[in-house]
Amino acid sequence: MMTFREFRMERSEVAFLKFFFQSAQVLKNAVIVVSNGSFTSISEVMSKLKTLIPENGPTQSCRVLVYESSEPDGGALWRLQKGFDFSVSDPLYYR
Repeated sequence: MMTFREFRMERSEVAFLKFFFQSAQVLKNAVIVVSNGSFTSISEVMSKLKTLIPENGPTQSCRVLVYESSEPDGGALWRLQKGFDFSVSDPLYYR
């Protein structure tokens, strides 16, 4: 599973996702969280993302979920210290 937060469909972000979808060996789920207020509709984002996923290859059956961020544009800052807190047994646990 891959999660991409605060997606704004900038050229560098689109290029990264295209590269990722084309070169991933195994990818079952991708979650794209779009920046709050960046798009007129989720269907606009979905139509663009569909062009990035190859029609054949390992990612052709990848399930892509798109959500709009509930945070203000840019979201809350993530602290580096939280990323290195090894006392948490689940690395995906967010507090």
